[in-house]
Amino acid sequence: MFFMSLRRSFILPFLAGCAGPSARSAPAFVIDTATPPDLAVTDSMLRAGHSTDPSQWLTYGGDVSQRRFSPLKEITPENVGQLRPKWIWQTGVAESFQSTPLVVGGAMYVTTPMVEQTQRVVKLNAATGKVLWETPVRIGTALFCCGPNNRGVAAWGDKVFLATLDARLIALKMSDGSVAWEASIEWLQTYLHPTPPAKT
Repeated sequence: MFFMSLRRSFILPFLAGCAGPSARSAPAFVIDTATPPDLAVTDSMLRAGHSTDPSQWLTYGGDVSQRRFSPLKEITPENVGQLRPKWIWQTGVAESFQSTPLVVGGAMYVTTPMVEQTQRVVKLNAATGKVLWETPVRIGTALFCCGPNNRGVAAWGDKVFLATLDARLIALKMSDGSVAWEASIEWLQTYLHPTPPAKT
């Protein structure tokens, strides 16, 4: 399980609009090479959701119904007070966070809010908190009503997908964070795009 502070810049896993600049101008950089094997996300995995395989959190709400319900039973009212931090990863971003990290295989995918026209997608080793890669995404001119927030990425196949505030859909390779492709969704450019795309 994990907890993400809404106003701070860390994650604590516990024991038990106008078309903007191309994301290709800001390539990913790999920080740690001890990466768990990538897991390709399938339609059946998305339909099954977290309730069927509690080791995964493949969508924003845990499953296609977005219930955020977990069937895990290790943490109980009796032992919750014994939880201790296992690792801390600091984003360095002092903004509001509305994203839910995805857990795919042994990796955790996190997004940060936009700061100075840039937001980041980060892949962590879920067991250790080590950064595996980090991709900065430059955001162009965008009008938004409710802060520079986003609600994370979506996962399918061997990619994660980010919808940006400046009306773009960007696919990043799970393996190294590089941009596989991006597309304009400018017909929706007058609206916010903080929510990860959903495969239907």
